[in-house]
Amino acid sequence: MRLVAEVSDAHTNWNVACGPWKSIIGWRKRPLFARAGIPEYWLVNLVDNTIEVHRRPAGDAYTQTFTRYKRDSISVAAFASVELQVEELIR
Repeated sequence: MRLVAEVSDAHTNWNVACGPWKSIIGWRKRPLFARAGIPEYWLVNLVDNTIEVHRRPAGDAYTQTFTRYKRDSISVAAFASVELQVEELIR
């Protein structure tokens, strides 16, 4: 498996009760994916129209993390020559 992508349409009520959406979703699962050696993990946030990308697993964490926004392009590291538009992925 080259990529795990998790999609969230978390309501803003969660933010008030539990902190940022990504801490709810990624906090528990991200270390499991890293430990399993999944090379890339995406958190697709349909509320903020962003994709948070985690790459290069090491132990319980990923050593490379960055965010792509609605007007950006993105590619899976294993297929770097294939660019996708974030806007198309979050529709």
